[in-house]
Amino acid sequence: MTLPEIIAALADGLTVCWKNTSYQVKGKPDNLLVCCTWNNHCIGLNADHLPEDFFMLPKPVPTAFPVAVPNHLLDFLRLKRDHQI
Repeated sequence: MTLPEIIAALADGLTVCWKNTSYQVKGKPDNLLVCCTWNNHCIGLNADHLPEDFFMLPKPVPTAFPVAVPNHLLDFLRLKRDHQI
């Protein structure tokens, strides 16, 4: 991944990794860091980091979708929970 691709991926909320998933790119476009998830140690992203060493993690697929529950049903569930019905 090139630097513009890394910046765009981070702006889209994706996780960008270096070498493996333990090293993730963090920060703002003008101050990018490669941070270790094990010990929170970070180093500045520089020319020594090769573009082919970077990759994106896929966005997680939601397992459940938020559902709007009508207020009268919420009231019923609260009463049931509190053993009032």
